[in-house]
Amino acid sequence: MSITVYVEGGSTGQASAQLRIAFRQFLDRALPGQPPIRVIPCGGRAEAYRRFRLHVAHQASPAVLLVDAEELPVTAPWDHLRRQDGFRRPRGAPVGAAQ
Repeated sequence: MSITVYVEGGSTGQASAQLRIAFRQFLDRALPGQPPIRVIPCGGRAEAYRRFRLHVAHQASPAVLLVDAEELPVTAPWDHLRRQDGFRRPRGAPVGAAQ
């Protein structure tokens, strides 16, 4: 089983490839011994959310939504995303934690 990370940013060409490689290297070092991590650069935050929501709806492998906070501190991620962007936590998505 793999973990899919939907990332805001890196929408096209070389920027997408570089972002994917950088995140994969970071996550592989930060989480050694974990299942394979698949990084999907999505461009804008709305597209990252859309793709994450579809992933969760199909109950595929575990997924993570990674978008800029835009403001700090964030103590309740889904409440923050609802206020900031109108994003609602998809049914089946974990509550998550922000730092």
